[in-house]
Amino acid sequence: MLAAVTDGPGEAAAERSRAFRERARLEADRYGPDPWIFVRELLQNSRDAGANRVTFTVGESERPEGTVEWVACYDDGEGMTFEHARRYLFALYASSKEDRKNQAGKFGVGFWSILRFDPQAIIIRSYPRNGEPWTIRLDGALERAEHLEPPTRPGTEIVLEKPKGDGRLEHRIYDAVWQSARYLHRRDAVDQPLPVTINGRSANAEFGLEAPSASFRRRSVRGVVGLGRAPRVELFCRGLRVRSAACLEDLVAPAGRHTARIRVQFPELPAGLAPVALLESNALEVMLSRSDARDGRALARLVKLAQRELERLVERQLSFARPVAWYRRPIEQLRTRLRDSLAWRTVAGSAVGAVAAVLLSLWLWGSGGADDSDPASSSSSVAVTGVTPGSSSDRIYEDLGRRYRGPRVDVLAPGAVESVRLRYSPSHDRLHFAALTFPELLDDGAPNHSARVRVAGMYVGATCERECFDVSLPIRGKGTVRLPVPTGHRIVRGSVFLDEQTFALHVTDAGHPAVDLGRGTEGLLRYQTTPSVDPTAAPLVRVVPGLSRDLQALTHGLSPLSVNDKVGDLLAFVKDNVAYDRSEVMARLHAEEQARGTGFIQRTLALGKGDCDVQNGLLVALLQASDVPARLAVGYLGVDGKALPWLHAWVEYRDERGQWHIADASERVRSSAASPSSPSSPSERVAVAPGRPGPVPTAEGPSDDVPAVEPMAGPSTPVESASSSPTPASVSKESATSKGDATIPASTAASAAAPPEDRWPAWLWPLLSLSLLLAAIASLVGGRTRRHFKLDDSADLSRLLQGVLQQPGAFGAMSALLYRPLVPLVEDRAISLHRARELAAKGRLYRTHEGSGLARRAARAGAAVLDTQSPEGKTVADALGAIDLDTWDERLRGSWTTPLVDELNHMLRKRRERWSLRVVSRVSGQIAALDLDGLRTRIPGLHGSRVVVVDASCPWLVEAEAHHEQTPRAVVFTVLDRVTDHLDLPEDRRAALLSEGARAALLESFPVGPQS
Repeated sequence: MLAAVTDGPGEAAAERSRAFRERARLEADRYGPDPWIFVRELLQNSRDAGANRVTFTVGESERPEGTVEWVACYDDGEGMTFEHARRYLFALYASSKEDRKNQAGKFGVGFWSILRFDPQAIIIRSYPRNGEPWTIRLDGALERAEHLEPPTRPGTEIVLEKPKGDGRLEHRIYDAVWQSARYLHRRDAVDQPLPVTINGRSANAEFGLEAPSASFRRRSVRGVVGLGRAPRVELFCRGLRVRSAACLEDLVAPAGRHTARIRVQFPELPAGLAPVALLESNALEVMLSRSDARDGRALARLVKLAQRELERLVERQLSFARPVAWYRRPIEQLRTRLRDSLAWRTVAGSAVGAVAAVLLSLWLWGSGGADDSDPASSSSSVAVTGVTPGSSSDRIYEDLGRRYRGPRVDVLAPGAVESVRLRYSPSHDRLHFAALTFPELLDDGAPNHSARVRVAGMYVGATCERECFDVSLPIRGKGTVRLPVPTGHRIVRGSVFLDEQTFALHVTDAGHPAVDLGRGTEGLLRYQTTPSVDPTAAPLVRVVPGLSRDLQALTHGLSPLSVNDKVGDLLAFVKDNVAYDRSEVMARLHAEEQARGTGFIQRTLALGKGDCDVQNGLLVALLQASDVPARLAVGYLGVDGKALPWLHAWVEYRDERGQWHIADASERVRSSAASPSSPSSPSERVAVAPGRPGPVPTAEGPSDDVPAVEPMAGPSTPVESASSSPTPASVSKESATSKGDATIPASTAASAAAPPEDRWPAWLWPLLSLSLLLAAIASLVGGRTRRHFKLDDSADLSRLLQGVLQQPGAFGAMSALLYRPLVPLVEDRAISLHRARELAAKGRLYRTHEGSGLARRAARAGAAVLDTQSPEGKTVADALGAIDLDTWDERLRGSWTTPLVDELNHMLRKRRERWSLRVVSRVSGQIAALDLDGLRTRIPGLHGSRVVVVDASCPWLVEAEAHHEQTPRAVVFTVLDRVTDHLDLPEDRRAALLSEGARAALLESFPVGPQS
């Protein structure tokens, strides 16, 4: 709070006032280097006060200490009481506008930008609508304050005095108002400008641009785009400019190619047009520093809208200047209407959707006679374990990597099965066939499922010393395909056959066995597996960055324990904190949190629910943080010698001996009072049989939504129960399904043929289409963009094309300017600017003004010859450096040869060179060349596809002609060396050409005579 106002005179009050002024000046400096920023802040306060007019008065007065100049800002707004001023105006960081959406200032420091003016006196007068008038005068140091006669007119007036300067104060105030607030509008009426005058001179302007331009409005957004001499884009918020740039892309450029300074000069293009835009949105978030706008979604959407409107304007102007042919007009009009009109897009989209819905409903109605008992006829098929579901009939196995979408909650239906004809024998053990394994973790803790399959080397197979299992599997695919292998097993070396053909085994960088099917094959794959220790090095573990302190403490506290004890504690932790849930609500919550950017571990523990690969994915991350090699496995459960039809996810962890075991946080088993192996501590929750590859989950009570079932045995770890032994028919949906693991009857799990309980009614689709149509109409009414075009009647495109060539970045990727045929050619044709650029880069763009014979022949042959009699053709030809065929026609008609040139041309033909030499009376640069291939025509009397002309007055040519009779070979070599030096011949070709001439010149200089 300003001590001079609140505390009165005194040394302590003066000291606090000086500290207040230093802090206020420091905050004022954050608005940028422009000292006239206070003009915008005063106008902002006047607008927020609901003023109907603002008046600036600039003058001079005589004082005992000398002449002073002053500026007074008066508005007829609501005014403020003295108590309100003490609380907000004479304080920093206190604002009464924070919760008012129609206010521009919200930071509580803008008023003190007046200190940038370096005033020696500040006078504040206010007459509030509901309160007593008051006036106070402050000195420039803010140390003394005195009350003066109160004002008689309602509103607020701020007067600033300082010693007289150069006498241009009025000009600078007017310029500051014009730059920042010429489009300022009233607080509660955005369509009504707020009149601002400086000594009676208006500083308001119409929110518009000269033709060609287009104005548009959508909700709280308005703008004008056009084409002008100076490329400029100005961004406004509530009538005040907050940012400016040279083009729309620079307005949101991360490199900061924009500015928030008040005074900005936009240099004009010499002879072209460039995009111009005025944009305003009340949804922009204005920043305190430099009064700039934050780069947020509102700004990005505004810039994209302006880019689309600018492209529409350009296309309208081009269509006006170069009308489309009558047979293309209906298509162009339909495309333009669909792009420009939300109503047309809404009606067209709704019509297409309604027709599709009706056809689908008729098809569903006609298929009502299907056998409901056939699971294949079920229409309820949803994603399973993040894998696209298959049909209920057996399918041929393919690598699952391209269809697995990572840990997520999926809602399952009985028809969403993944049944494959995987068979194994002996069939007495229940096996977990891992088709995918993911040892790597992302930064948020989720398994890295997006990595491509990379072969790391040859697979180290095992030998069949104990029990071996024969596996058969129909397979198809191409390239590297990963094979399902039971957890804790390895494939026996030399046992892989595909239709009696032996296949070598490779290993992926994740340690998974795979075969290379080449360009594609299909057949019955057979191989053997056996329980075995993994001879390869253990995969690296990773501590996820950003792991919470609680999880760090949990994993760090397990460091003294053995691997099995760590697994038991963390398995119990996951089961206690993440309940099994595959409901639609939970699936939606996980998807919403993932869309917000919430990491996997954070959202899993925050929601506290998930399905099998969500639970087990969390367990993998915690195990690796506890220095336990672990990976997520996705595959099939084998029961009674065949794979169950649902995919499932579990955890594979490796002990100190290199043996892989199973841990499954999604299992739910019934507690048994008679079980002798019930654990008494967390570390005893997982029991691993010696030499067996699987932990046994402890008994738990039945959950609310999952019926209690018998304990699930691991691949080779039978679980003893006091009640009964588990059978394949008693396997629960949690233990035998995909990651969603929906609970279904045992008969359904065994047969994978449960019929759907109901079907979607046929009338649902027409109802859905009607709902979509109503929603589209509501969106049309609420989000329609209103626009108005002003086109240039001159229809001169040359300036527009000049602007595109001078500043291509300012126009972005406007296809109409680049790809529409706008550049006129002779023979009544035209090409696009993009094509003209391509031809100019290849040296095959030509020009003519007089229509010479060479130009006409080239045009008839299909060469791109610009007609420079039109402004557009001349503009493009000058900018791209098109070759002047009129000049070349004159050169070639007046060219001739000499004996020296004839001899040189003869040598070139002998060397099979496809260029020839001619002499002309005058040529710029002494030598010039023309590529005849680009002209697509041949000139009589000229050999080859290229002609080179030399100025007859060239000194070295004149000297060569003078010595040609004495030393013809040396002269030819000299001329050839000069000419090839100016041509872009490859070095090896030039060297070969000159070597023969040099040899002839040497023989001529040193003739071989008779021996003496």
